[in-house]
Amino acid sequence: MDLAPRPLPAAPPAILDAAGVPCLGAYHGTVASAALRPLAPPGLAGSVAHLARAKRWVYVFAAGERAALGLAVVEAGWFAGAFLWVLDRAAGRMLAERRGSGLPGVNARVEERPWGGATWRGGGLELRVTGAPGALRVEGAGRAGLALDLSLDAAGGPGPLTVIAPVPGAGPRLTEKRAGMAARGAVRLGGRSLALDGGSGGADFTAGLLARRTDWRWAFGTGLAADGAAVGFNLCAGFGLPPGDAAENALLAGDGPLALPAVAFAFDPARPLAPWRVESAGGAVRLAFRPEAVHREDVALGVVRTRFAQVAGTFEGVLPAPGGGALAVAGLPGVVEDHRAVW
Repeated sequence: MDLAPRPLPAAPPAILDAAGVPCLGAYHGTVASAALRPLAPPGLAGSVAHLARAKRWVYVFAAGERAALGLAVVEAGWFAGAFLWVLDRAAGRMLAERRGSGLPGVNARVEERPWGGATWRGGGLELRVTGAPGALRVEGAGRAGLALDLSLDAAGGPGPLTVIAPVPGAGPRLTEKRAGMAARGAVRLGGRSLALDGGSGGADFTAGLLARRTDWRWAFGTGLAADGAAVGFNLCAGFGLPPGDAAENALLAGDGPLALPAVAFAFDPARPLAPWRVESAGGAVRLAFRPEAVHREDVALGVVRTRFAQVAGTFEGVLPAPGGGALAVAGLPGVVEDHRAVW
């Protein structure tokens, strides 16, 4: 049975308390630090094992009437990577897909605090993500004259979701999600300029000691409700959580995130451009996802292997409303993802 959405408590100042114990739970707001070095076992071997398991990334999504884009900068143990895709929504096709692989601290750098910054340089792609209270800016450049200048502003939108969760056989992880941010800027490629002004966006900062094998299914939407208010949601299954654990599921609306029930994903992994459904057992969350285009990654670099499909499109359906009842969404931009990694 679905539970009514409930407000979340305020986030702690850091992922660990004064005694070095993870502050497990789902929260409203942001933490000042995601540093996990106090959990490293003593000695050189412990430090090496800690570095191999430590992962951090920043992901940004934005969509306007004409274009949508997704990008990430990742530090994953001994591996670093980045990608950027740009979708022409009118044509229903990818205008650009750029990716790169390299070394952490050399090609990529992701700060240990949410929105402290991230940079990537390599493989013909440059990305720079900078943060300020309530705002993000992304600058990018790449082959064939690709240029990106994007600003996301949280003013008047919902506050962020922070989750600190255990990872069986590894350590804790922190993820912070923002949605319903006002987008401004443009992406230019091949003499074309696609404006993102008037659109919506969101972002994901994740840091943790992750398991060697990690997989998840993810749905993320951001835009405007029927009354014109900024709204978004984050729904996830997997990522080391037991079946039915709804820690990462939240509606981002009003003043801040409201907890949502666990969901199941129905889709064809071999056909990611076929329709997806995301639903909770009691029916309070009932979403249909209509794909527009897919970005795929299949990386095999020694001991690191990642394979995922990230699909851009729109959601329609219902979610629990902040004041009770149902919140209808239609044409809400977002992404779904089927991700599997050995890292």
